[in-house]
Amino acid sequence: MFGQGGRLSLSGNTSLNSSIASPRRSLQPASKNTPNAAARSARADQVLEETSLHVVKALSTHVPVQVREALRTDSRTATVKLHDSSWAWLVVGSKVMLWRYSVGSIATTISPCRALPLPFSSTGWKADLVTVCTDPSGSGRASVLAVSPEGTARYWSNITSDNPPYVEAHVGVGESSSTSLANLPSTLGCLLLTSQAHLFIIWPPAAGGGQSGSGSAIVVRQLHIPRGVLSGFGKRISSFIFGSQEVAFQEARGMVVTNVSAGQDVAFVLTNTHLQKWQLSSIQEEQQYEISMETILKDALMKHKWFSKDEDPVAPLLVWTVDVQVTSMGVAVLFVATRSTQGDDQPMTAKYGLGMVATDNTAPVSLDRLVDLNYDCPYKPGNEPALLAYCLHSNPSSSLVMLYHRNAVLLIDLRRDTLCEDIVQFPVPNAILGKGACDQHSLFFTLSNGVISISSVGTVDLPTPTRRASILGTPGLSGRSVTSVAMATSHYDATEYIELLKNSFMEYLNGNVDMAFSLCRANFPPESFAGHLNTPCDLAVCGLSELVLNDLPSSDPRWSDSSEHIRECLFHDHTFLTDVGLLDQLTCVTVRNRPMCTCYLLREHAEKIVAATSLKRAHNQLVDQAIRLVLQQRPSSGAASRPGLSNQDLFYTQVTDIDAVISALFAYEENRLHMSSDEQEETADLIIGVGTVMVEGVFREALQYRKNHSALYQPYLQGDQPEPEFVPWTASTGAGGTRSVMIQQLDLMISVGVRETQGTPHEQTLWQCVEDMIIILLDGYKTQLKSLEKDSGAQAHADAVRTEYEVNKHKYISSLLSNEQLKQASELAETYEDFGVLIDLCDTMKDRNKLREYMNRFSEQGFSNFLFKRLLDEGNLQQLLSYSEDFPEQLEKFLQPHNHLNWLHQIAIGNFTGVYKTLEQLAEVEDKYIAKKKTLLSISKIAALASDVPQDEKDERVEALNHQLQLIEYQENLPAEVLDADGLDLGTMPPLSPEKLVQLYVRDEKEPLHFLYALELLDFAHPDRDSQESKDLRVYIWSMAALKDDWSKLDTDNPLEQLQLTFFFNVVEQAYSRGMKLQGLLPPVEELLKSDLLHGLTKDKSFQFLMRAGYEQLERVYSTTDIDLDTSA
Repeated sequence: MFGQGGRLSLSGNTSLNSSIASPRRSLQPASKNTPNAAARSARADQVLEETSLHVVKALSTHVPVQVREALRTDSRTATVKLHDSSWAWLVVGSKVMLWRYSVGSIATTISPCRALPLPFSSTGWKADLVTVCTDPSGSGRASVLAVSPEGTARYWSNITSDNPPYVEAHVGVGESSSTSLANLPSTLGCLLLTSQAHLFIIWPPAAGGGQSGSGSAIVVRQLHIPRGVLSGFGKRISSFIFGSQEVAFQEARGMVVTNVSAGQDVAFVLTNTHLQKWQLSSIQEEQQYEISMETILKDALMKHKWFSKDEDPVAPLLVWTVDVQVTSMGVAVLFVATRSTQGDDQPMTAKYGLGMVATDNTAPVSLDRLVDLNYDCPYKPGNEPALLAYCLHSNPSSSLVMLYHRNAVLLIDLRRDTLCEDIVQFPVPNAILGKGACDQHSLFFTLSNGVISISSVGTVDLPTPTRRASILGTPGLSGRSVTSVAMATSHYDATEYIELLKNSFMEYLNGNVDMAFSLCRANFPPESFAGHLNTPCDLAVCGLSELVLNDLPSSDPRWSDSSEHIRECLFHDHTFLTDVGLLDQLTCVTVRNRPMCTCYLLREHAEKIVAATSLKRAHNQLVDQAIRLVLQQRPSSGAASRPGLSNQDLFYTQVTDIDAVISALFAYEENRLHMSSDEQEETADLIIGVGTVMVEGVFREALQYRKNHSALYQPYLQGDQPEPEFVPWTASTGAGGTRSVMIQQLDLMISVGVRETQGTPHEQTLWQCVEDMIIILLDGYKTQLKSLEKDSGAQAHADAVRTEYEVNKHKYISSLLSNEQLKQASELAETYEDFGVLIDLCDTMKDRNKLREYMNRFSEQGFSNFLFKRLLDEGNLQQLLSYSEDFPEQLEKFLQPHNHLNWLHQIAIGNFTGVYKTLEQLAEVEDKYIAKKKTLLSISKIAALASDVPQDEKDERVEALNHQLQLIEYQENLPAEVLDADGLDLGTMPPLSPEKLVQLYVRDEKEPLHFLYALELLDFAHPDRDSQESKDLRVYIWSMAALKDDWSKLDTDNPLEQLQLTFFFNVVEQAYSRGMKLQGLLPPVEELLKSDLLHGLTKDKSFQFLMRAGYEQLERVYSTTDIDLDTSA
């Protein structure tokens, strides 16, 4: 934030905490994410930083667990207030947590943390809108008042009781919003400031004092500037002369309240242009003065020649007020000023300073003192919010003023004539969340150190700035081996690169961000190593990550405060990798014999820190036994040779190997079950205990971390480089892999644990553990499958993993159902879309409505198809078709490949057009039973008649169906002897083709009618009589007719009489008498005589003579017909 050397400057593109390197080491956090105050509760205040100018101490006060957990979950929006009554509160989300703290001579006992719900706000809460009122009698009773930005006031009269009640009232803030709330000790009320600089006094119910609330109601009154008889007269005259003028808009900048006597408070209110002073008591509220601070500041800047000679002296002067505080030297107003240049392209420099005015009741007309803070920054129109983002903090009885931002504090001792550069820095992730003052101490609340005090030490000369080694030290970062990442697979010297990166990391931890960045740019240029596997950059980052993860502090092999900070910078927010420009260079490394995105390995390391911390809290005899087994198989290390270290100490020196405890737990459990004869209760305790440690001790918090921080660990792959398959450590495969062990543990819990706990108090505990482990197992599969979706070349592998997932999913979720754990079974089946279990569950509960609910809920996931297919496979067609009314479209779509059922569904929904088309299609492909085909065509005809198609189309379809039914009728009229000869039965015979029917009718028959049937079948076989196929079949029929006669016995001397006796001409005569058109029905004589079937007869001259004579006679007799006998020889 603040730099050094001449005038302090800040580049507009550089973050506040890393813009300029400081000669002092930056303040190191003492813990991971949240204050480590609990560990300090039993010891004295800890000096965090000590220089010749100031001392920073972490107070030994207690920070409640609930507060630390809330900060771990959401520290970005959290704000804190430290009240002078030794009460502190944290506001996060829509909740406020209050607790007591100790400082200096004020010692408080540890009291329970109180969490209170705040009124709803659409703009967000902050700690400045909450205040605590303590009982003046010293009873210890405390009340709380909170006012939302929208003006809802909520008051709790006694927060020391359980579930305290509250009352509410509305403050008419209008279009403005509440910005800050302060106590008024003299009136036992509170003062509220809004964004438009309106003031309200709020008296809680029965607060005492002249204006206190009565009964149970909150009293609110807005403060107005008193107006005399002539007030506003000058403004009205100027309006009359010059026209109406727009009133300047007032924006509140800050408010500070001090108690000057037993019955009197003073409030200073700073706006964007003015400074107001109010005198408040139980008798009256009076504004002492309102001065134009903007005008006074501009006059002082011009008088003191604030700007350099290079700047245009006639350029307009822009001044912004920022904040206000009361000190022992007067009222301090923080401001920033610049000269406006012509054109937006010319740079402007904004400079910060303090304007001091007296605290007496006389309205000041000029500054008592102008303090140049030697701090400036670039300014462009529009970035005013960045200029106003700084705050002042001071103790009214002190001359020390502090200008602070989220990550740094500039100390200004007003007793000094010249400003000494005195800066306290808080490297990320450490940050200031709030401030306060108590017992003459200026306090801050920081994310990593809890409550700290910052004090000036006068002018004592110290040789060099010093700091406690326990805070600054970074022990254990050398001499460690990197085991998980496949260094040997790379042709780079990974050890060398790790050492280079470690040097940069050390510079970063010491606050030398620029040096760290330069080293990384030199050793890992952006244009190098991009898009490859196991690049120097990736191997160095992963190697350093392992070194940090398996750090062995000099004082204790478990975590120390400094180690937590180091891990925080590297893992939990990537501040180091981001600030040195390495994060977007990371590609992939080899982990567990397969490529993995480097960022995923960093997340794995962070998850293992969380898992190790969780396991450490869950230590019991089972964990100790598992640790013993792990250490027996682990190669000895330098830590093993150190005296006085327990198995736990040694185990936690390898956090990267934390998952080894999973297989060790199962091995211990399995060995004990096989080797001992424990009682039923002991067996149940063992199985449940192992499962609980796996779930609660190792997996749960690590997986929650993965879920909460997924956006932080996104891969930066180059170009079209595909993301490799990702198998998280919580789902590692192979012998001894986490997934394999979980499957074995689940099988054991279900096969043995259920039996041993049935009917006992442990039964539900076991099933809860089973459910939790199923979730972990299935989530691991889903993560792996999601990564495989991006690799089109891994389809076969993805299918195999998906099959394994589906099998295990149904196996374990259905085990819950079969053991009557219906609630758990339904929850998991719904979450993981196990449709089979959901259907079985509905069948078990006989809940048809629930089944319909699932069909609607999982419509896009194919639930209905799954259900329909299952019913179809089971042959439960009645139930399948019962869904026609509720889900017609889904069932119609499903039944499209199943026309034998689809037409029944179409009947149910009244789609008769679909019915006749579907049945016609079924009849067309029916080739087994003629009776079935006739039925299909008959129903299709009925449906066509009932359909709503146009009449011409309906007539056409009915005619076509009748045509097919006529063909079936020809088959049904086959003579019994023909059927018997071929072994056919009308009930079981298949549909025959027209050609086949022709053959059957003319083969052995001597009945002319059957030949007429055969001739009628010509149109069914070949509608186009001019086609060669039709001509050939016609010749075949008449050839068979000719073969029925013995032509050699006929007398050629009397041909006409003889021809009347022949079967051939008898068929011709009956065809004509039945009205059949002989044209195209009787072939020309020459075609007939060329028939292969008549090969023996065509050589017989008598046959040729008689046949021609018959054709000539037909031509004479039927000369009026259109028969083409073609009798020419």
